[in-house]
Amino acid sequence: MNLPLRLPAALARRRCLALAFALFAFLSLRAADGGAVSGTVNNSATKNNLAGARIEIPALAVSVLSDSSGRYVLNNLPAGSHELVASYIGLDTMRVTVNITAGQMAVRNFEMTAGVYKLEAFRVSGEREGNAAMITEKKNAENVKDIIAMDSFGYLPNMSAGEVV
Repeated sequence: MNLPLRLPAALARRRCLALAFALFAFLSLRAADGGAVSGTVNNSATKNNLAGARIEIPALAVSVLSDSSGRYVLNNLPAGSHELVASYIGLDTMRVTVNITAGQMAVRNFEMTAGVYKLEAFRVSGEREGNAAMITEKKNAENVKDIIAMDSFGYLPNMSAGEVV
């Protein structure tokens, strides 16, 4: 019977699987010694989540890009305080310090902005060019004169007095 010959091969496979499982468990425990940080990145002006934002820890040379919903995760980080940098083209780079605890997930969201969205208040004032010319001509006239500028009637395609009447 061939059964005794197959038994050692089956036993070797079981031992190999047990060894692989033990190695996986050991590596999983070692990964738990580190921590992780996750969050979202959005544009504070538009409130839209940003896909492709770069989040990195320069001291560890670790980086990741946010996914299509603006989310990111950095795994297997050593415990301690680290500088986290978020950048996106056209928006100001943000730098924050995050505390990583072994076996824990820290959450850090970024609301990015840019100086381009911060406009100073501005005011436009003035008279229409024709009205200004009319007032100047009245003021400088040698006798009493009444003048009405065509543009005081608004936009007239042919700029003729017939359109006004």
